[in-house]
Amino acid sequence: MINDSDKSQKFLRLFAVIGLIGCASALIPAVRSEIIAIIAFCESHILHRQISEEIWNYRNYRLLQIVISGLFVSMAVLFFSLRKLSEWDDLRVWAKGGALIFIYLIFCLIADNPPPGNIDGHTLSAYLLSYRQGFSSRMFIGTIVDFLVGGGFITQKFIWAFIVSASILYCFFLSVLLGYLIEHEEKMRGFVILLVALYLSCFTSPAAYFVPGNFGRLDMYALIFILGAVVLLEKPGWRWSVPILCLFSIATHLVVIFFYMPLIFILLLYKLFENDSPDKNTKRLFITTVGIIVLSSVYFILFSKNTLLFNNEQAWVNYLMNRTDAPTIDSSLHFEFFLSMRGHFEYAQNTIKESKIFPGVFSVLMNIPVFTLFAYFWKQCIANEHRKTMKLVFILSVLAPIISIPAFMFFIDWGRWVIMIMTSQFILVFYFLYKRETSVLYASEILLAAEKRHHFAFVLTCFLMLCIGPIWQIGISPRFIWLLKVISSSIASLI
Repeated sequence: MINDSDKSQKFLRLFAVIGLIGCASALIPAVRSEIIAIIAFCESHILHRQISEEIWNYRNYRLLQIVISGLFVSMAVLFFSLRKLSEWDDLRVWAKGGALIFIYLIFCLIADNPPPGNIDGHTLSAYLLSYRQGFSSRMFIGTIVDFLVGGGFITQKFIWAFIVSASILYCFFLSVLLGYLIEHEEKMRGFVILLVALYLSCFTSPAAYFVPGNFGRLDMYALIFILGAVVLLEKPGWRWSVPILCLFSIATHLVVIFFYMPLIFILLLYKLFENDSPDKNTKRLFITTVGIIVLSSVYFILFSKNTLLFNNEQAWVNYLMNRTDAPTIDSSLHFEFFLSMRGHFEYAQNTIKESKIFPGVFSVLMNIPVFTLFAYFWKQCIANEHRKTMKLVFILSVLAPIISIPAFMFFIDWGRWVIMIMTSQFILVFYFLYKRETSVLYASEILLAAEKRHHFAFVLTCFLMLCIGPIWQIGISPRFIWLLKVISSSIASLI
């Protein structure tokens, strides 16, 4: 006989599934048109709203709000229904840490994001590209935007609303993961809180994607896919979605092959070595994922340009400018699709040489202390690990940033590269803490003891990083530049 608790859970799951299907159906043009028609009817007959020339984009913006809200509600209901009702007290305890992190990140988003008309032109172009124009990297997110507007006109306000909605989803996802880790790692909760505090306040914090220089960058979407892959790697029934999420990440921006793909490789290697005799499915997952990463990377690098609808750069620019009210999309198409790898290298090297001090150098220097901390952490893990296979995993973890060197040589957005390097390091440490690896727990105890001896210095460092960070797409933030000017002027006046 089914009790009331089981009935309630089944009802909630059915409700959530129907909600998810309903939200997904909004991507179907016919369904979307009907929803927009309903919104227009409500505006004109119920709310007596005057229809303006931008009503098409406004209706699509309202549709986007409905879809995002529906997804949030449906996912939340599904999450609650998958837990036993008797465990809701534990869930309430878990939510405390995550809720505080979510509020903090939303505050950062509100404080730092630029207005719709101030989005970087290079960033803006990514939301105008779609698979209607070819099958190349950097078009995946633009294709989603194209679906939402039905292939119509795309305003800057709509792009801004899409970025904000995605940023909120990013904040929610990240806060859930960090909150879960804090509340469920009882043995090393002190170190986890310490690490979360460092992550949220450092120069490469999640809030780095909310400042004007990074707002709307495709790196954030790629990170969302990678976080999803890391989570689902631990779910036997879902881990075959890992190669798909890796493909989505590469299709979002090809540069992630230097940063997040080594991270996935290390975690897959760990899954192989986790047990003395790995099962066949784990081996197949490793081979499939690595194969998809390699093949998709080779395709996007060597063959994707042959699929482009436009062979002329100016004709493509004119086509995109007719689809948006943006004043300019800069020279993004030239750099992304028409410049050879040799051209990228020469441009990057000339830019660095022509600068008295290249701003990207500061992005690297400012993060050396935190990276040194990670290097020391991995050193302790290696020294206290007796299994050769795990030693290899930890060695690869500390050496992973070396793979990103080509990105620094061929492209000038050093700030973005440093953000992805440091984010990968945080993810690796969080993951191994979740797995409760003995050597990782031992290294955590060493660092936690050191923090207790120098607690004031740690808090002061986090506070300073929070005040003058985060870094932008190339170099340091304007707040740090302002601070340097104040200090230099003060010294000059004293002299």
